[in-house]
Amino acid sequence: MKSYLGGGVAVRKVAVTLPEEPYELVERAQAVEHRTRSEVTGAGAPRSASVQAGLEDGYAAAWAEWESSGGREVWESTAATV
Repeated sequence: MKSYLGGGVAVRKVAVTLPEEPYELVERAQAVEHRTRSEVTGAGAPRSASVQAGLEDGYAAAWAEWESSGGREVWESTAATV
């Protein structure tokens, strides 16, 4: 990770690796001429079944990890004190 001062403000560059499907949605949105239409298209629900399936699988895995790590107990304990 690189740090430098840009205009007196500390700035960090971060690299992130994402699956290809979100990029495909953005590329389709960018192909639309009108900016507003592009934003609506890009921000809409995932269009392809593979993207939807990937999101569902990822959500299920994250949920299982959260439960197995004790996250549920911590959440319920915290929520009970509010």
